[in-house]
This record gives sequence, structure tokens and C-alpha cells, in this order.
Amino acid sequence: MIIYYSATGNSKWIANQIAKGTSDTAKSLTTLVRQGVTPESLVIKDKIGIVFPVYAWRAPKVVVDYIKRLNIPEGVYKYAIATCGGQAGKTMKYLNKDFPTDAAWSLLMPDNYIRMWDINPKEEMLKKINSSKEKLPKIIDAINNKQHVIDVEEGGWIAPILSGIVNWGFVTFLNSAKGYRTDDTCTGCGVCTTQCVFNNIYLDENNRPVWGDKCNQCGACIHNCPVACIQYKNKTQKRGRYNLYRDYKGDK
Repeated sequence: MIIYYSATGNSKWIANQIAKGTSDTAKSLTTLVRQGVTPESLVIKDKIGIVFPVYAWRAPKVVVDYIKRLNIPEGVYKYAIATCGGQAGKTMKYLNKDFPTDAAWSLLMPDNYIRMWDINPKEEMLKKINSSKEKLPKIIDAINNKQHVIDVEEGGWIAPILSGIVNWGFVTFLNSAKGYRTDDTCTGCGVCTTQCVFNNIYLDENNRPVWGDKCNQCGACIHNCPVACIQYKNKTQKRGRYNLYRDYKGDK
């Protein structure tokens, strides 16, 4: 079984490629949580993989909170793959406290945290996608043979600071839905309400999205809006939107 968490398609695509190569099944954590499927109810056989994006140089808390409750039989092969726009920091060190891995990798994928900066140019996005695609056969072979591999680009001496102090600041001060809004192009389609792992978005009496308190900055709502009407304060109006399956179908 492979459990993946994905807002813009990066981790979903990696998980699906791994699933094909290992004859396994990829399950969306967002779907599992929204449908009320508990970790304890999942039946895990000979191996379990976790694929997720790096948020501020750690695994998203919603991922950690879910996988640490899995009932994993002794002897099961456990691996993790982190997708990130740059370095992963000490992501795997912290993850191992709740999900001790036999193997772990980090893979470069397009950056899309538009609350802080714009998306990568298309050429850079394709370079990252193709670079990770070239690494997948070796990763798949390692998983099929249950090899013990650690291939994570941490980022050198600064990694502990990024995954420590910087992550603390991100979770403490930025992990909020405050500031999200829609502009006048909103059609009230409700797509955004289906994207949030916390079921945190609903439509008001005017069919306009309203955000609740829970948020971990995944970006699913803002990137998957079909008319790009969702904005964060006054920072995202001129920044791009990204979804791998929508924007790179046939290119990757």
C-alpha cells in the first residue's frame, strides 16, 4: 500500500508511478480522511510507502498524525518519499520518530508555494519533473527488492535550522487560512470545497467560499480553482497556478 498526500499533483504522480512499478495500490490521504477511513482500519501487508510534499522542511502534520496510527505488522518494509522544490532538510529524521523507515528518498518537483513566491518557470518545472522521472526506475527496483536506502538531499549545515526553528515559525505563525479570499471572477462552482483535507471550506448563501480555522498551507484550494479566483491577501494576483495533471499532461 502507498499512502500519498498531494495538493497539486506532485506527490500523487510520484505515488502512482511507484504503484505501477511495484504492483501496488496508491491511496490519497485526503480522500481517506474526508471519507472517515481510520488508519487503524487499513490492512497492511508486506510493504507500506508514504509519499508527501515537504512543508517548511518537514512532513505535513496531517501526514504524521495519520501514519503514526497505522497498525504495521512486524517485518513490513517501510519507505518514504518526500517531494520538494529544493532541499528536504531533516524531514526524514523527524518522520522516523513516528514512522521508522527502511528506505527514504527526496525528489525535486515544481515549487508552488505562491503565498511566498511565484511558481517555477515552465522550463524549470519540466527539468525537475524529468529529473525525478529518471530516478524512479532505481527507486522502484530498490522497493521491489526491499533494499535499505537513504537518498535524501538535506541541504547541508543549515538543514537542522530549517527543520527546527524555521518550521516552528511556519507552523506557529503561518499555518492559517486567514487571508484567503475570492475575487469577483468566482463562479460558486464549489471545487475548492472538495480539495481540503480538513473539510475546512464551505459555500455561504451567496455561493462564495468561506474558510474555517484549520489549514496547513497545502495550496489545494488556490491551485485547483478552475478560474483562479482564489487569492491570498494581495500577494497572489500576479502569481501563477499549478497542477501537474492539468498543466503537464503529455509533457512529463
